[in-house]
Amino acid sequence: MKHEYEGNDLEVDMLASASLGELLQEEFLDRFGMNVHHLALAINMPVEQLEEAMSGNNRLCPELALRLSRYFGTSAHFWMSIDAHHSLEIARQQLGDSLFDIQPHGRSIFDGGENLAVVKK
Repeated sequence: MKHEYEGNDLEVDMLASASLGELLQEEFLDRFGMNVHHLALAINMPVEQLEEAMSGNNRLCPELALRLSRYFGTSAHFWMSIDAHHSLEIARQQLGDSLFDIQPHGRSIFDGGENLAVVKK
């Protein structure tokens, strides 16, 4: 499965494993011959703030997602989903098999309350 943006494809696995900084650097800045300083100037943001966002120490803020989407012609949801995918993958790795110790409720609001099967990886 691939995620499309402006005619280009990214593997979903890359979305899940790459941090915002890695993806932004490899798929956008390197591809377009830019550096962080050029991008910060282009999106009217202090370079230090952009570097901090790319470091992976903080979650992506919606304001940066909107700036990146405007500049690169993507959607803000694209950038937010990269951050969410990465955070979920980190949490999944940290929880490991202990996640399967949680017994599902057995019913879901999404299927009219039908019973759910317990699924393991």
